[in-house]
Amino acid sequence: MITRLREAGDDVRVVEPDEAAARRWAALGAHVARGSPLDADLVDRASHGVRTVVVFLHRRGHPPAALLAAVLGAGARPGFRLVACAASLPADARDAIESSGVDHVILVGAATRWSLRRRVPVERLAAAVDAADDLSGTPRLVLDLGRAEDRAALGL
Repeated sequence: MITRLREAGDDVRVVEPDEAAARRWAALGAHVARGSPLDADLVDRASHGVRTVVVFLHRRGHPPAALLAAVLGAGARPGFRLVACAASLPADARDAIESSGVDHVILVGAATRWSLRRRVPVERLAAAVDAADDLSGTPRLVLDLGRAEDRAALGL
């Protein structure tokens, strides 16, 4: 994911509590903020000056609602866009995103190394994240990456 986004010219920042993982992300070219992705202040500082924040909602050990609270707390600024990736989307997570007022693209069916099953190859997910970041306007989309017509909405 990081490699694909860097190749597309994107600056990638990661909030990571694990030291070994942080070293891996940094070796791939990401700027790493060490700490908990549940720390809204850290997420805010790490995302300062960025247009798009990508959050993986099924990261093991981090409830989707808590991840969203940290990210949405950091996203209360003009021009902020959230790209949320999830294998499936709990109703409370969707409600939190949609009621926040932030521009968003929710990618359902997204493969992550933390999900219990892979529905979408990581390369397709990286392309979808990159395309969601590049959308013009103020998107408010929920897309299922398993559906060709939803991928087409991203130009994929």
